Amino acid sequence: MILTVTPNPSLDRTYEVPSLDRGEVVRATGERVDPGGKGVNVSRAVAAAGRRTVAVLPLGGAPGALVAGLLDAQGIEVAPVPVTGATRSNIALAEADGVLTKINAPGPDLTPAEQENLLDTVRRHAAGRRLDRLLRQPPRRPRPLLVRRTRRPRPRRRPAHRPRHLGTRPARRPPRTPRRRQTQRRGTRRGRRPPPHHRR
Repeated sequence: MILTVTPNPSLDRTYEVPSLDRGEVVRATGERVDPGGKGVNVSRAVAAAGRRTVAVLPLGGAPGALVAGLLDAQGIEVAPVPVTGATRSNIALAEADGVLTKINAPGPDLTPAEQENLLDTVRRHAAGRRLDRLLRQPPRRPRPLLVRRTRRPRPRRRPAHRPRHLGTRPARRPPRTPRRRQTQRRGTRRGRRPPPHHRR
């Protein structure tokens, strides 16, 4: 079972338009509504592969109810966390030539009580499992919401390329023996004068 957490889900509306002209009235030729959010997208891919997945996400207002209904229709188990603010709605404009323009809403701010409720829901569904990654957090959060209380500290590992007996500090190289300065010309021995034909 794959558990995903999306603290800031969205209702994505995509409109197909011939072209986008600023200041003009544009009529859409098609419309599509999908549940959005990084964790939601992972759950949709897992469900499409035939695996079980549970999506934990805060939902509020009419957009939140629509997101829950769309996920349930795709065979995804939803663990909703009720919030007072309405779930954000994102808009995408797809032009005929392939250009895509997206407008993403910021999303609602969760109250401290709603944050605790979200954490309790994650703990309840993740009992005995490990939360690997926080996919998306609500806007304007100074610290990660879920990582601060659910991530376990990882033990420090020694580098694989260094033996354990050397410790963590690099080994010092032995001092280099200074080479004797050559005071005579090449081909001569130390302490002997060169032959007469080499003298100047």
